[in-house]
Amino acid sequence: MPMDPLSALENLQIILLAALVAVTLALALKQARDLRAMEQRLALKRRYVTLIDCGGKVKKREFREGDYVGAKLGECEGSEGLVVAIYVEEPQAGERREVKSPRSTGSISRGA
Repeated sequence: MPMDPLSALENLQIILLAALVAVTLALALKQARDLRAMEQRLALKRRYVTLIDCGGKVKKREFREGDYVGAKLGECEGSEGLVVAIYVEEPQAGERREVKSPRSTGSISRGA
């Protein structure tokens, strides 16, 4: 029994739609992988630092989630510390540092 031309056209539409969905999914996965790699490269270059005023003495430490300028912290001996600045510090030439990207599961080592 010969196939109806309308039925063949419907089959072609289904095949084209499936191919379009597959290509869209593949492109989205590639973009997500590229974005993750870019975030990891940026994380290697940046170090976020928090400056804390401990009664006239300034203490520097790695930024922690929840830090903000003006926050009062109990990290000073015998007194309350005050966050006075948060900034990005670029690594010195040849410096080796391990960094964990927020979205990665492992750590990355920056080579000299």
